[in-house]
Amino acid sequence: MSRKDFDEACNGLRAAGCRVGTAEYDEEAFGNWFVDFRSPEEHRYRAIWEARDCWLILQKDVAGAFTDCWIGRDRNQHNVNALLGALSETIRPEDDQDSGRALSFVIDRMNLPKRWANPLVFTLCAADLTIEARIEQNAAIEYQTARLGSGAAEAFLDEIESAVSRLHAAGEIASPTIILTWGDLHPATTDRFKP
Repeated sequence: MSRKDFDEACNGLRAAGCRVGTAEYDEEAFGNWFVDFRSPEEHRYRAIWEARDCWLILQKDVAGAFTDCWIGRDRNQHNVNALLGALSETIRPEDDQDSGRALSFVIDRMNLPKRWANPLVFTLCAADLTIEARIEQNAAIEYQTARLGSGAAEAFLDEIESAVSRLHAAGEIASPTIILTWGDLHPATTDRFKP
């Protein structure tokens, strides 16, 4: 994304009723930028363009720390309209619950556990909810092995996000901490050999 995209993001957020605070574009860091802002509902957010990975990231202030709530990895998500669409999904959690739409939980990729951590714990967020997902041993071994191959670790993180979102929508998460089993991450293959 260019300086023009940064300016469009700032202007688009203002046009959507957001109050833009600190906004910085760093030409020397390959065009990385961030924008701190408040939504019309006065929630604190940060939009980040991570040029190295080509990710547009939306973070929300949850209990004083910015947590990822959306990551645009695809080129067609690298624009202000995709950012505003993601923002609209996070600023109205009560609408999601009232309409029956499921929340999409996203792992905070800035705070991934070390590869051989025990226990293996991921923090996920959607709207105003934060869930800590502890991974049981067989699934943890899969993650630790996946980190050795390119792309495999990202696929495993996607499986965790999908499992937590699915279990939350089914009403199976009663506390802010959940233990995910291999079967939770691979629901269609529970009879298959497990690592």
